[in-house]
Amino acid sequence: MAAPVSSSYTVAAGQPIYGGKHRSGFPRGATLGAVEAGGYFGSNPSLFAAGATLGAVAGSGALQGFVPPVWRMGATANTWLTITSGDISAVDPANDPAINPSYPSAAPWKAVSGQVAVIGAWGSCAWDDESRTLWIPNGGGHDNYAGNETYALPVGDASPAWSLKQPPTGAIGNTGTLDDGNENTGVYFDGRPRSSHIYNSVTYAPGVGAVMVRVPFNFRTAGSSNKVYRFDPVTGAPSLVCNLDTLGVSVGNAGNSATCYVPARGANPPRIYSVGTQGPHKMTWVEPSASPGTWNAGYLATDVYLADGRQGLVYIPTIDRILHLQTNSESLYHALVHPDTGATTNLGVVSGTLPTGFDTGVQPGADWNSDLGWLGVWCQTSSTTTVSKLTPSASPLTLPWLLTTVSLGAGNAVTPVAAGGNGVFGRWRYSHILRGFVLVPSNSAPTVFFATE
Repeated sequence: MAAPVSSSYTVAAGQPIYGGKHRSGFPRGATLGAVEAGGYFGSNPSLFAAGATLGAVAGSGALQGFVPPVWRMGATANTWLTITSGDISAVDPANDPAINPSYPSAAPWKAVSGQVAVIGAWGSCAWDDESRTLWIPNGGGHDNYAGNETYALPVGDASPAWSLKQPPTGAIGNTGTLDDGNENTGVYFDGRPRSSHIYNSVTYAPGVGAVMVRVPFNFRTAGSSNKVYRFDPVTGAPSLVCNLDTLGVSVGNAGNSATCYVPARGANPPRIYSVGTQGPHKMTWVEPSASPGTWNAGYLATDVYLADGRQGLVYIPTIDRILHLQTNSESLYHALVHPDTGATTNLGVVSGTLPTGFDTGVQPGADWNSDLGWLGVWCQTSSTTTVSKLTPSASPLTLPWLLTTVSLGAGNAVTPVAAGGNGVFGRWRYSHILRGFVLVPSNSAPTVFFATE
């Protein structure tokens, strides 16, 4: 075949297009599907309509619009890779004389712990698979840290490095009192959200940006609010888009809350779901939009309840359910929630055995491997190369799912740092485009990657 620069190809009903080999974004002999947001060609023929024309072929002539970064190439399946040698301390705003009004003294947002609390104090991340970017907005909170800056890591770069996208409230040009006693408002003097423990309260809405549903345990005395913020996907600047308190129902406590993104489903628009803690309350949703103004919001009819422990939400598209994963000091519990009705099936304790070194006293990182069909789980304080996978049972809506471990690939040469930050939360994210999991295991630790293919 000639180099297909700017060429078009037409296929009749039922006829496949074959192309490429490994690294082209689909395996040998795969039937070409739709062009996906990240630039890969998918392998689902049902997405490629009869008679459709293939366009947007890469200028190099390859049947692929995205070239994996150098650090990702040549990896063996089920091995660990190092993405960065550094961490966010390289861009600590306290060390920048153009940002810190007290430089070289402690910044006004230092509080007790300083920048290490962005991850160390129940920190989390949002993942944009389309741009291969990891976002950390607003981390810290309580008396640990008052900075509400935004960080980004372009994982898809050849040599990824953290950057400071938005300086904290209190920086040069925007000074004022941070410890003002207004914790329950959820905002500082400039209207931006107060630094907070993030838990699992952040997610990413494609084309919209990182979204934080609720402001849990914010600076300084652990006040919380149920406000919803969108962070601009270019600048990282926050904007208020909704307040769940206006729904007029109990939405639970913001502390230890969990959030997940659910894409459009038929006539249903994309939504971001959230669940709080303690007491019977409603699972809420908001409909993300890149347009300014207040987002639509609502709640599901069925009450949810979490008496103690940590929690996470993950949408499972193959069964059209939200997986509600909870931990206490002994095991993992799971339930399934219908995203329209709220009907909940409590599946109880997961089947299988937790691996050595898995910390059940905190919330693990958990995300859906959309290519292989299992939930990747990681929360290792020892045996840190171990990755767990939660696989749907033969009757996934009624029977407990099975927890096993992934066999480590031959020649693995990277060992992640032990889990820190009082849990892993959203610092473990699956990338369909890169085919593996991005992990920020702890503060002051390199960002790593677990290749699944």
